[in-house]
Amino acid sequence: MLRAVRSPHLPRLLQPVHVDGLVDGEELTQCDIDGDVSDCHAERVEITESRLSAVRATASDLTGLRLRDVVVEGCDLSGATLEDARIERCSFVDCRLSGALLQTARLRHVTFRGCRMDLVSLRMATGEAVRLEGCDLRGGDLYAAQLPSTQLLDCDLTGADVSGAALGGSELHGSRLDELVGVLALRDVVLDPVQAIAVGESLLAAHGISITAEPTVR
Repeated sequence: MLRAVRSPHLPRLLQPVHVDGLVDGEELTQCDIDGDVSDCHAERVEITESRLSAVRATASDLTGLRLRDVVVEGCDLSGATLEDARIERCSFVDCRLSGALLQTARLRHVTFRGCRMDLVSLRMATGEAVRLEGCDLRGGDLYAAQLPSTQLLDCDLTGADVSGAALGGSELHGSRLDELVGVLALRDVVLDPVQAIAVGESLLAAHGISITAEPTVR
C-alpha cells in the first residue's frame, strides 16, 4: 500500500556552517551546511534538522551516516560509501549520486527528485515510503532490495539489476525499463500501458519463450 512521503521538519532559523572535514561520530543539528568533504573518512556521522547545499562529498567514506529531517540540495555524493546509512524524512534534490554505495541502507520517508544516480548501489537496502522522481538510475544495482510500494516515476532504469528485489505495490509510471535485469522481480508492480510492451518482451525472454513469424519445420 502506497504511503504519502513525509517532508523534512526544519526549524525556521538555521546556523550557517562551512565544513571542510568530518570526524567519526560527529553530530550536526539545525545547520545550513556547505563545503567540501571529498575523500573524507568519517563513520557514524549524524545530521539532523538541517540543510546541505552544494556540499561535495565525492569518494568519501561515510559508512553508517545518519540523516533525519534533512534537505540535501545540489550536492555531489558521487562514489561515496554510504553503506548502512539510516535516512529518515529527507529529500534529495538535483543531487549527484553516481556510483554511490547505499547497500543495506534503511530509508523511511525519503524523496529523490531530479538526481543522477547511474550505477548507484541500493543492494539489499530497505525502504518505506520512498519516492524517486525524474532520476537517472541507469545500471543501478537493486539486487535483493526491499522496496515495496515505492514510487519510481519518470526515472531511467535502463540496464538496472532488480534481481531478487521486493517491489510489490510499487508504481513505475513513465520510467524506462529497457534491458532490465531480473524482470521477474516486477511481480505485483503497477505500470503504464507503454511500459507493458517492453516489460512483456523481457518477461517472455526470462521464461525462454521465443516468437517467430513461421514454424521451423513445415
